[in-house]
Amino acid sequence: MHRLELIKRQAGLARETLLFCAAIAALAFLVVSLNLITFNSSPSVPIGLYRAAHPDRATYVSFCLNEQHRGQAFYARACNPDQPKGTPLIKRIGPNGDDNFIEVISTHPKGLDSKLLGYIPAADILNFWVPLWTSGRAR
Repeated sequence: MHRLELIKRQAGLARETLLFCAAIAALAFLVVSLNLITFNSSPSVPIGLYRAAHPDRATYVSFCLNEQHRGQAFYARACNPDQPKGTPLIKRIGPNGDDNFIEVISTHPKGLDSKLLGYIPAADILNFWVPLWTSGRAR
């Protein structure tokens, strides 16, 4: 192969690689913006990716704090009425609760759960999730 042909071939491969990476980035943006996948970095539940799920199959929920939590030290760290674009909390669904209120649990010693937050009104639930890929356990 001549040097010019090799350069053209490498340029073509670089262009294809760039287009592939751009397509993956666009797909990832679309999936996240449609709220189909979320990432949890909080140690109170396993760190990783979670996929949106039907409420009957979900093991986790995401929600924002509400006005009753105003004044608490943790209030500013999550989405709330004063910071609606803040980071939602993701928590494991507990065994108790009903159609109107959901118990959330955490195995982390300092994790926010229903013992501190109270039961979460069903109307405050942003989405329901199942683990897609996680670290396997909360820290």
